[in-house]
Amino acid sequence: MGCDELGNPSFMGCFDFDNAAQINGLPYPPPYLGIKTECKAMPKTGVNFASGSCGILPDTGNGSAGNCLNFDKQIQLFKEVTKRLRRQFRNDTDFARYLSKSVFYISMGSNDYFEFLDPTSPQAQKFTPVTFSVFLAQQLSLRLKKLYDMGARKFLVNNVGAVGCTPGLLNMAKPPTPCFEPANGAVSVYNTIIPFVLTNLKSELPGSKFVISNIFKLFVDVKAMPAAFHISDTRNNCCVDIAGNGTLPCKPFVPPCKDVKSRLFFDVAHPTQSVHYLLVRRCLVDPTICGPLNLSQLMRA
Repeated sequence: MGCDELGNPSFMGCFDFDNAAQINGLPYPPPYLGIKTECKAMPKTGVNFASGSCGILPDTGNGSAGNCLNFDKQIQLFKEVTKRLRRQFRNDTDFARYLSKSVFYISMGSNDYFEFLDPTSPQAQKFTPVTFSVFLAQQLSLRLKKLYDMGARKFLVNNVGAVGCTPGLLNMAKPPTPCFEPANGAVSVYNTIIPFVLTNLKSELPGSKFVISNIFKLFVDVKAMPAAFHISDTRNNCCVDIAGNGTLPCKPFVPPCKDVKSRLFFDVAHPTQSVHYLLVRRCLVDPTICGPLNLSQLMRA
């Protein structure tokens, strides 16, 4: 991707904010590691630090995804961006104002729970669902504070989606219910804690603004009324997975299903682009999905 200069709020995130950028007439935030070397000195379009299979905790994803960019590494890369970007501004005040207008999108936690839900994992051996949720929320809070200390002021934070409704868990657990409720129950503890964590951070960090994006509710809404969202299949993955039984990542070089736009899930764990787009559209205006401000209000704040 190119490096067109743009004096608008920047974004930190992945598919959801690709759509948010498009809706608001902004270019897609390019992945940091894919930006041309000469462009890294002035990434004013916003930058995407997302890394598949990673999580809030440093060890999440390292076994299944090799050496992914965990949250700590992403924060370190953002520090590199701020050093390069500072040189494009006349003084610290102008640079601080620029950062304060940017929206930092944090979408993490589901992969931490996928690992916790594996009974053989170290997390499952060490924590209960409640103690793990408290620990994970604390770790998220510490890292949001680091970003604040580096100049971030506006945060849009996803809670964790209904992981118990994903094809991967359903095909492994084979519950008699539409979703694997023990998984959703564990996630719900974290989702209950996070609003209080963000409220406390707002009180503690002057000038900060925190919005929570309720992706869990979006999943529940789509599962309950799929036709209202033009979704016809809420159960199965669109791509053909390696194992052929809906439990593993997509098989390379095999075309996905033809009706991808009407699916809830693309692979065994992730929603389709249509659902990402739906989340952004609702977050822009719907107080039941994003609050206490919606995304439009956060961007203008």
